[in-house]
Amino acid sequence: MKVLTVLANLSLAAAIACPFGQLKEAGLLKGPDLDKYNELKRSGGHLEERATDGLLPITLPITLPGLDLPLGGGLLNGVLQPLTGRLSLLVPPTPQPHGLKAIPGTDSNHQYIAPGPNDRRGVCVALNTMANHGYISRDGITTWAEAANAIQNVFGFGYDLATALSAIGLIAGGDLITGKYSIGGADSRVPNTLGPSLGLDKHGTCEVDNSITRIDTYFGNQANFHLDRWQALLGNVAAHDNQFGQAAFTDEKKRSYDDSRATNPVFNAGPKWFVIAHGERVFVYRTMLNGTFPGKSSFPVHPMTPRSAYTIKPDTAPDFANVGPFFLNETFPKNWYSRPTAFPLSTFLVDITSLYLGSPVALGGNEGLGNFVPSGIDPSAMTPSQIACFVIANILDTAPGFVAPGIVNNYDLLQGFLNGAVAPFFADYNCDLSSYTVPSASAGEDTTGSPNSGGAIVNGVYQN
Repeated sequence: MKVLTVLANLSLAAAIACPFGQLKEAGLLKGPDLDKYNELKRSGGHLEERATDGLLPITLPITLPGLDLPLGGGLLNGVLQPLTGRLSLLVPPTPQPHGLKAIPGTDSNHQYIAPGPNDRRGVCVALNTMANHGYISRDGITTWAEAANAIQNVFGFGYDLATALSAIGLIAGGDLITGKYSIGGADSRVPNTLGPSLGLDKHGTCEVDNSITRIDTYFGNQANFHLDRWQALLGNVAAHDNQFGQAAFTDEKKRSYDDSRATNPVFNAGPKWFVIAHGERVFVYRTMLNGTFPGKSSFPVHPMTPRSAYTIKPDTAPDFANVGPFFLNETFPKNWYSRPTAFPLSTFLVDITSLYLGSPVALGGNEGLGNFVPSGIDPSAMTPSQIACFVIANILDTAPGFVAPGIVNNYDLLQGFLNGAVAPFFADYNCDLSSYTVPSASAGEDTTGSPNSGGAIVNGVYQN
């Protein structure tokens, strides 16, 4: 769920009030509260009008006791093991070798081919670029293993981070039984075994408000690249030596957050937003820089890294020549090399927190303009280990919001997949993960969003 479910050892409040839209998505509004929520949504009223409308404050327990492996999986010598039962058809990702290599170089199998009318493209420029170059299926229908292996090979993601991200993509918009998902909108080539497979363009999952180059769903098509947002980013980049680094994205993230909060009456900046909005920006300056100029910083990777380490800045950051082609043309820059070392989950967690701390903002959501409801969560008060537990707890607890409400009837499969394929990568953080919220029939994000226009994009303009 988009609401916070943190561990008791975070020493935070025992219960936290949350925006009602996030509670609805998680399936935690029931009975009279659910009826009142739906009534207020239909009438356009603010959901926080409790005194006059009778909607009482709602709090959530924060206990998240440990996990078993009912459908296999788990790590053995650092490698994910096969899943069993109805998930036995899923092929797990495998660790890929890392090292400096030209991408695509002269490899004839990976030269750019513009997408055709039946090829899916979506909100993620990295996935779109890999599809255009054949590192994942050129039709944009990929799998859990294919995408995870590709982002290791191409962008240098660590095995743990790549596997977890692709798993989230699968449960966000794919078919859990076959492992297939569309990198764009819904597609008949992805089965609907457990419910509609809506693809990564679906709003509220891998696509959230406050994106770098996509508008909020409330204002229109959230899946397409918007040149005006890119131009606004360039203004922030110009103020920081024309580098697409942490400093530029610290300013850009705060600017776009303020704009969405002021203009989008349903702006949602919950826990998923914290991870995705900061993560997409971190990926730019950690994985799109040319690997031949990797810098010299040794970034903290240990779970108990002190918070003072968050202030470490990268030695180098990508410039326009390296970043522009990804966003404007969805192709690799000339003479581009992958990063020579892996970018692991541990460093990612430190990086998203560091970016957040550069311009901290309130987590929560709008329930009408001028009516922002804070969640009461302050990531800046957490250690790196607590951030890791915050992230995995919310992945586990928010999963019902990733998928269609139909998953409720097959929740054992989703739970088994998360337990076996995602949670094991967080074992070093000693998170207590024995149980988490089971969704009610009202769970699920019902905003599908708009599909990406697809086709080739040249200098930021779609050609179809």
